[in-house]
Amino acid sequence: MKTHAISITITAIAALTFSPTHAQDQDLREMQITPPKFPAKMIMVHGQVASSIDEYLTFHVQYPGGSAHKNLLGTEVVRFEVSGTGTLSSFEVINSVSREIDEEVIRVLETTSGNWIPGTIDGAPSSQIREVSLVFKPSEAYDRVAHAREYQDKGNRLMFLKKDPKRALRFYNQAIMLLPSEESILAARCCCKCELGDEQGALQDLERILALNPDGRDHFSEENSDEYFAELRREVEQAYLATK
Repeated sequence: MKTHAISITITAIAALTFSPTHAQDQDLREMQITPPKFPAKMIMVHGQVASSIDEYLTFHVQYPGGSAHKNLLGTEVVRFEVSGTGTLSSFEVINSVSREIDEEVIRVLETTSGNWIPGTIDGAPSSQIREVSLVFKPSEAYDRVAHAREYQDKGNRLMFLKKDPKRALRFYNQAIMLLPSEESILAARCCCKCELGDEQGALQDLERILALNPDGRDHFSEENSDEYFAELRREVEQAYLATK
């Protein structure tokens, strides 16, 4: 597979969820939780020490040729489990820029398996879930946040002013490709999918929001999902209209 260099910004996201075996019969908020860390032992790359997973990915991930040819940009998000022995498994792509990039990021992550300091819960080694985000952009000057906000604003205008959720969805998708962990964009797309009758898609966006903000689970259940989505839509629409 041919690869091409690209300006890559890497951001690691802290653990979002934990193994169900550690969550039984105890409130996670009462636990002493330490997230897994990388590396467990020093790694030298190009004469430099990779002191974090961010730096390691920056050194090793390459932009696959097919994606480079198509000039594909966005933020790749991959979730994985770090076991109590520091090995990695259960890779899941949360936001995909392309299949080639999915495979490349997972390939590099797999080379770190066994070189993680396991996370702990109450001092005992624990399997925990981690995420990494990799931003693929053409140059350091490219402002992905500004571009994502432009797409979000266009989507909101189509959704709430023009009453055209089908066209709005395209802009929300573009915004999330750049900022896949931005709750306000996820909430807007969730509402848009509800409007289009895509209940499964709306639930997927909601699950992502709740993973990023676990306290929200206290206010949601499948039994009250219709009321929850209706209230979420009101909040998103009011927040947008307040800016106009």
